[in-house]
Amino acid sequence: LFQGLIAAFESAGVPFRLDPHGGPSMHGIGGIWRSMGCGDARCQPSRVSRFRFASGRPRSSPYKELIEELNRTAGHRLSIVPGAAVERLLFDKDQRVVGVEVKDGGGGEGKPSEPPPRRLYRARREVILSAGVFGSPQLLTVSGVAEAAELQRLGIPIVSASPHVSRHLQEHVGFSVVVRTSVPCPPGYHEDGTGPDGRTTTTHLGNVAEFIGQIYAFLNGTSNKAGAEGRLDGEMMVLEGCIEGFLSLTFTTILLRAQTRGRLVVQSRSPATAPFVDYHPLSDSVDIDTLANLVRLLYTRIFSSPALAAFELAAD
Repeated sequence: LFQGLIAAFESAGVPFRLDPHGGPSMHGIGGIWRSMGCGDARCQPSRVSRFRFASGRPRSSPYKELIEELNRTAGHRLSIVPGAAVERLLFDKDQRVVGVEVKDGGGGEGKPSEPPPRRLYRARREVILSAGVFGSPQLLTVSGVAEAAELQRLGIPIVSASPHVSRHLQEHVGFSVVVRTSVPCPPGYHEDGTGPDGRTTTTHLGNVAEFIGQIYAFLNGTSNKAGAEGRLDGEMMVLEGCIEGFLSLTFTTILLRAQTRGRLVVQSRSPATAPFVDYHPLSDSVDIDTLANLVRLLYTRIFSSPALAAFELAAD
């Protein structure tokens, strides 16, 4: 079935590549084959994932190269302060970030009635702001770096008027198509043993612990040329599961270059107050057209491919 799936994509101009992330172009299909969830020989692939296992198993190479090396070093430089929350950035007279103000978790001196203590951490060289897509612009705003009108609205002194902070929010939106096949699920397939009968058969997405794309593709909705370089329209992940005793495939299509833009609206001077996300998915017609082209390719070139005819694909 998976060989037929790859052949179908190849016939549509999307070449097989062991790892689409490598090389000058990501255009292609390949990557991950299922490596867990079924002990039957019919479940075992000829290859395994690039990150050989999912949650709880061996870490990826960046972890080994970066973190483990620090932990092996005497007096390593990595210190983690659990339960702490950054309140604001600290600036010098030249408006350069030189540290952070942090609120510790828990009460002062073990007394819950007291407010958490605050500490200042000052940097000798640099501060790396990595609080996520929502947290980073919020911290910049409450620290005085944002659009001038926004800072005035919140009563925050202006450190640097930057009209781009909290703007240009993008999301890789998409949706899924579930396809049933005529392939019987092998014994024990996607059963985690948590049900009253000791064998819970899961849905089209398989077990939660196995939630990982079996194979994935990077492609265009309208023009696919083998070896094409440049930006691509979408990513397509294929996840296997089991529905009523037969193998199912979930094709999740995601926009890589969404044109819809949104913004983050900070609600308070306190970073503990959640910001408002002003984002309306697919409000740009280009995104709708791109997703429609990607899904049309699925139905006209993949599901109907002669390479998959024997498996009787039927989309829900």
